[in-house]
Amino acid sequence: MIKRQFLRLISPLKSAIEKKHRNFVASSALIQLLPLITAPIIARLYSPYDFGIYAVYYAIAIIISSISTLAFHNAILTEKRHSSIKIATLISLMFSLIINSVFFLSVILIEDSYLSILLGDGIIPYVGILPITTFLASSYLILYTLAIRCEYYSLLGSNKIILGISTMSLQILIGIIGFGAAGFIAANIIGYSIAIFLMLRVSFNILFEASVFPKWSQTIFVLIKNRKLVYYTMPSNLINTLTTQVPELMINKLFGAEAVGQYSLANRMINMPLSFISSSVQDIFRQKSSRETQDTGNCSSTFDSFLLLMICLSVLLVIPLVIVMPYIFPIIFGNKWQESGLLIQAMSFLIVTRFISSPLSYVWIVKRKEAHDLLWQTGLFAISIISFVITAYSELVDKLYFTLFLYSCLSSLWYIFCITVSFRFSRQRS
Repeated sequence: MIKRQFLRLISPLKSAIEKKHRNFVASSALIQLLPLITAPIIARLYSPYDFGIYAVYYAIAIIISSISTLAFHNAILTEKRHSSIKIATLISLMFSLIINSVFFLSVILIEDSYLSILLGDGIIPYVGILPITTFLASSYLILYTLAIRCEYYSLLGSNKIILGISTMSLQILIGIIGFGAAGFIAANIIGYSIAIFLMLRVSFNILFEASVFPKWSQTIFVLIKNRKLVYYTMPSNLINTLTTQVPELMINKLFGAEAVGQYSLANRMINMPLSFISSSVQDIFRQKSSRETQDTGNCSSTFDSFLLLMICLSVLLVIPLVIVMPYIFPIIFGNKWQESGLLIQAMSFLIVTRFISSPLSYVWIVKRKEAHDLLWQTGLFAISIISFVITAYSELVDKLYFTLFLYSCLSSLWYIFCITVSFRFSRQRS
């Protein structure tokens, strides 16, 4: 009887992920093992300070990348006609080129003394190559979204494997040479370059098929039709990214680069494997929810299946990881990384709720709830800042641990609210 009830519980999961999707998720599951395998080596090649410098560098790169396409790459998924998909892709690439060029000029013109006040002295030697990282990251996102829209899951699966293996291998190789934080940065740039190169052939065939280029009238129509992505989704993405990167930037400002390094390794070990799963599930949810909405007017069936999937994954995978990691950190990485394990414990509530919410929140885009999404992201950003400000000026003995614990508790409540609203949106007819 128990077995029968268990089979009834997991039966909706079979409909959530089709066979072609399972291979895609399996490749992501394989990649999530790489950080766990290579982390003990990398932790001994790089110091907490190196981890901290790269964490700040990567945080800035992610923030700039989040606005590089003006969120227009989402139109690749929502447009129905092949010509409109092509136009949305080309517009996104154009936005990325323009914005990253402006960012490059800004980096050149702003004096290092001002940048040092904002970011700290350690990041200054690497600021000049930030525009390269941001352009590669945004270009990869655009081509990746195009491949998702065209359902090239086999290509994306192999691409993820190559990107993961090449990046980890380069981090170890350059770390052995002794380049410090530069090793992380170089590996990131080379990894993105390889991944983009592998997708260029397929992307080129889609974009320039039969040498038919879109007309200006079509381009303007697609721009106007998807203008809310620029007005609402892009600011929402920016606020969301700022919120995600608040810990690195605030810890760097309040506690220094070495403390950022401790947090960075903890965040990397718990979130990197989970993000591969979450992002893969989200990619499939985006495609299936968009299709169901176009066919039936709502995506309640897809949402329910994926909500159950994420809850099951949390119980079977996320919660055990959160419980075990604080105890195994000193054993695997050494005593100098003991604080990292404790920081995972402080972030436990946020880790679970964010993992469940992240894929499902895309229903806000499918349902054209850009304004609501912007308000929610603004609230999360405010909660994050308040959490750090409160503890930064308190008289607590262990400020960093309690800061992250308070940040985790308040943010997790906000994510639960997000899941509830997403559930309601999935049932609204377009």
